[in-house]
Amino acid sequence: MMNKKYMVAAILAIGISSNACAEEKQQEISVSGNFTSQLNPSGGTDTLFLLGHYGRYFKPQILGTVNVMAMKSGSSYNMFGAGVGGKYYFKVGQKGDFVPFVDADVMVISMKVAGTSTTPFQISAGGGASYFLTETASADVRASLQFQSASGSTSTLFNLTVGLTQRF
Repeated sequence: MMNKKYMVAAILAIGISSNACAEEKQQEISVSGNFTSQLNPSGGTDTLFLLGHYGRYFKPQILGTVNVMAMKSGSSYNMFGAGVGGKYYFKVGQKGDFVPFVDADVMVISMKVAGTSTTPFQISAGGGASYFLTETASADVRASLQFQSASGSTSTLFNLTVGLTQRF
């Protein structure tokens, strides 16, 4: 009786682990950001920008993403956005590899500046590189151009972020 229980447990464990192996590197979570503080002259406004994405691989190098971002600058500027995008890695990364990528996304943003609210639409395109610390984790740097449009005005921004990505 006891041997049957161990046999069933072993079969279940093999089945579960084989599914886990089959699903390896099918998704990724990434967090990046930057912090800016004016040092000279003193008294400037500190700014914190965070960007996160959850992605699902359609092919080993092609990823669809859901993105969120948040920005806080002083007491009178807040921003939160959500959108979708895609990412293409130029090769499948292994430990020690430096892998370039390109990405793009569209996002709707809720922005509050000095008590006034707007909802800009943003298109972002950029690229960067991932340095694979392990088979599934990387340190990333990304540069992008962002085009925002709200209430008839448009702006173009340059953004540079540094972050970490975990694949599973």
